[in-house]
Amino acid sequence: MDVFLFDLQNITPEIALHVLGHNPYTFFLDGHDKKHPLSQFSFIGYNPEIILTPDPHNFSLLNVALDQFKPKNIDDFSHIPFIGGLIGYMHYESGYICNDMSLPFQPETNTPPILFGLYTKTIIFDWATGKNYLSIITDTSEQAAQILQNLLDKIKTHSYKKILNSSVKFLPVESKSSYKKKIQTVINYIKNGDIFQANLSQDLIADCPNNFCPVTQYLRMRTLNPAPFSMFLNLSTSYILSSSPERFIKLRNKTIETRPIKGTISDSEFPEILQTNPKNRAENIMIVDLMRNDFSKICDDQSVTVDALCAIETFKGLHHLVSIISGWLRTDKTIFDALNACFPGGSITGAPKNRAMEIIAELEGRPRGMYCGSIGYIGFDGNADFNISIRTVVIADKKIHVSVGGGITAQSNPDDEYDETMLKAQKIIESFL
Repeated sequence: MDVFLFDLQNITPEIALHVLGHNPYTFFLDGHDKKHPLSQFSFIGYNPEIILTPDPHNFSLLNVALDQFKPKNIDDFSHIPFIGGLIGYMHYESGYICNDMSLPFQPETNTPPILFGLYTKTIIFDWATGKNYLSIITDTSEQAAQILQNLLDKIKTHSYKKILNSSVKFLPVESKSSYKKKIQTVINYIKNGDIFQANLSQDLIADCPNNFCPVTQYLRMRTLNPAPFSMFLNLSTSYILSSSPERFIKLRNKTIETRPIKGTISDSEFPEILQTNPKNRAENIMIVDLMRNDFSKICDDQSVTVDALCAIETFKGLHHLVSIISGWLRTDKTIFDALNACFPGGSITGAPKNRAMEIIAELEGRPRGMYCGSIGYIGFDGNADFNISIRTVVIADKKIHVSVGGGITAQSNPDDEYDETMLKAQKIIESFL
């Protein structure tokens, strides 16, 4: 097999998603926040060759699929981060298996805990150059030309009927007083020496109108709440829409990177407040230490470094503290080893990770599912990029779910922590109005 790369003219994400987004297992990995330096590319993978649902301790199925379809000329396209390969997700609960812990809940029934598709047809949007491409991995140029023509025909004949979604009303699953009591319980666990920090979340829920269009909703979200690790996924019986600002793991040429976010205020405030607030800095530094420890399991000795500590990054509506940790992946390790060693991301568990996860399960009392899991790609070249699926909407069983949370430390104030969760939900909820 070979890669055949075609220029695509006069196509936008809006057109492509209207044409392809209603097909099962269409993934849109959408780094379109033009103000953020990480937002250079977006990718739409469609019509996967195969769908795989592996166990996190046995990713061999994914390796086999990559080997089976790997193109001979993949090295000719190193200037594009993803030319084809695996796109998929891991639910948060997969982390219990990765960390050899007992599952506290039965897995959700509407989506498998882990799912990856093998994609040989990928639309690529390069925001830096303004160029768009269709990557096709197949045996002959004639086959590739036919696949290109099929896509162009779909675009040409597609009827663009604009759907106006009805507004929906989100309600918290639990009361403010109940959530604040749980925050205080976390603080008590910290004072008793069980943990240093835990990420506690709450769920907002709305009824899904009968005529609701997830494609229309995602396109609205990406306009009102752009983020460098956004995504849209059609799972046939459910949909995942995310405006995530956070990278979990990037692997490129054996260099591995994570960018945990801890510390949040409104963008109406001065961002320097974040860096002078002891609670926010402590929250971030604890997770930096956790992720350094996770990286030490898979990286060369002495190669793990903190490249940025508590730097300020601004997204739509929010300022965040972001740190960057990197290392050199050992020659005997792959991206699958990295996922297994580091999942779930420390920023959405707390520290120490295992005990924090036990306390989260006890207090939240429900599976998180896609929320705080991870979504991303693993290319045929071995490179990968995964988000942490915060600021994420799950549409399933005629309900719309939005979960939001924050890191609780000994310095936390329950009222402030509750308000922070509502601040994080604000832009997403506004996109539904």
